[in-house]
Amino acid sequence: MAGCKYHDLCRRFIKAKLNLLDTVFSDGDRYDECFCKDCHERSGRPNDFSTGIPKKLAVHPIGWARFGLDVHHHKIMDMKIHQKWHVAYHGTEADTVKPILDANMFLLPGDVILGGKKLEQREEHTEEHDDDEFDPKKIFVSPSIKYVEQRSYAKSVSWKDKRTSKEYDAKVAFQLWIRPGSYQVQGQTLQQGSKRIDDYFRNETLEWFTKERPATVLYGLLIKLDRKKQHQS
Repeated sequence: MAGCKYHDLCRRFIKAKLNLLDTVFSDGDRYDECFCKDCHERSGRPNDFSTGIPKKLAVHPIGWARFGLDVHHHKIMDMKIHQKWHVAYHGTEADTVKPILDANMFLLPGDVILGGKKLEQREEHTEEHDDDEFDPKKIFVSPSIKYVEQRSYAKSVSWKDKRTSKEYDAKVAFQLWIRPGSYQVQGQTLQQGSKRIDDYFRNETLEWFTKERPATVLYGLLIKLDRKKQHQS
């Protein structure tokens, strides 16, 4: 990762757009990791791995850059959360990252965040769920980074890098641990039909949900930047 231009670019996006204090991140860059194509190939690691008790398949967030969050690692090690819990992802909007990290937990529709603003349910998220009994007041995560980067979760935001004057579509997500037994598994609910969304996971297993906020621990902020296409006149 050392010297990776993509990881450095993602770091500049964080400083420019997310308005986060340095204290939300782990000391130094010990838990930072770049999963861009070049860094991932150089690492020699496989795309997937197993995690938790019982073991479950997990896949690295290839194409993203991770910035380690301050999660009191001594507690994580003492409880062996990094060994016993499962790995999942949660896509969100750039504007929601700071309130989530300020609260140190996921936010649900109806929550009042710091400053007094009430968090509203995103309309496109509700519209893409065709179940009349859909309950948005749950924490939705997925083992698939490809699933959470869908627009109903990780909504992109435009960003221009002042250093290079290049423009990007940026997405943000969280990498997290979730306690086995605290969540239920269901199929994808984004009206994608039968087309497989992720080669590693069946569509019927793509959504995990829980109402137990303490059952999740956020340990990585993920950034993905895609260069905007230049339209020729």
